[in-house]
Amino acid sequence: MEAEQSKNNPISMGLAFVIWLGLLLLFVLTLFARWQLAPIVWVGAGIYLNRTVLRGLIGWHPIYDTLDNVAGEKFKMLLLWPLAYPTLFIKLLVAKHL
Repeated sequence: MEAEQSKNNPISMGLAFVIWLGLLLLFVLTLFARWQLAPIVWVGAGIYLNRTVLRGLIGWHPIYDTLDNVAGEKFKMLLLWPLAYPTLFIKLLVAKHL
């Protein structure tokens, strides 16, 4: 289902990067302005990135589309999104250009 979704609703790498960067700036601004809201922004940004960017960038291979693999990767992307998404962008760029 994820592979079908990414084919139906693709997102460009440039737009994905701009969304990620905007959410990162929003988080940093929230830290300085209202640090009490920072955990909410962190989790909200991770959920938004998982639902829009991750779904639009990658499709899961049918063999590896298991509950453990998908849930583990999405959970990692949710909690570590400031570091995980740049890593994903680099991997996708390398795979695309090599």
